Amino acid sequence: MTDRVIGEFDYAGTSPGSGADGLMRLAVQGRAIYARHPWLLATASTDPVLGPNAMTYLDRALGTLADTTLTSRQRLEAVGIVAGIVRVLALDEAKPGSGRLSPAWQGALTSYLRAGTSPDTHPHLSQALVAGERDADRAGDRFEAVVGLVIAALLRTDQ
Repeated sequence: MTDRVIGEFDYAGTSPGSGADGLMRLAVQGRAIYARHPWLLATASTDPVLGPNAMTYLDRALGTLADTTLTSRQRLEAVGIVAGIVRVLALDEAKPGSGRLSPAWQGALTSYLRAGTSPDTHPHLSQALVAGERDADRAGDRFEAVVGLVIAALLRTDQ
């Protein structure tokens, strides 16, 4: 059943060498698949099903990174990390209250943190909160921004 659902991925735009864009397309689709099939989030992530559709997914995801300077092992790790962050974010979104990426949750957390921090006691957190105020116009659905940061960090060649 899990492998059948994995077969819902559409590989258009994920050609070999499509890099961060291709990997992001797979991440966005993964999120949508989890939303359509929330039961999939309850399956054990430590016991992956590697049926034919899962193998195709893995091959295509690795292919998006074909033109990078990452080693084969680093490509496998990058694909696994991106799939993992998508799963974690989808698990959070499946919770009542629309999860931690929702503007309401972010606003409540920011208010809580501001009340308990100061530049003297928590200089780095205070600085991040001030920077967050400047970026308030980019609030809303942060899935692609968060996953994009992860992908960009994974594709840096100075590792």
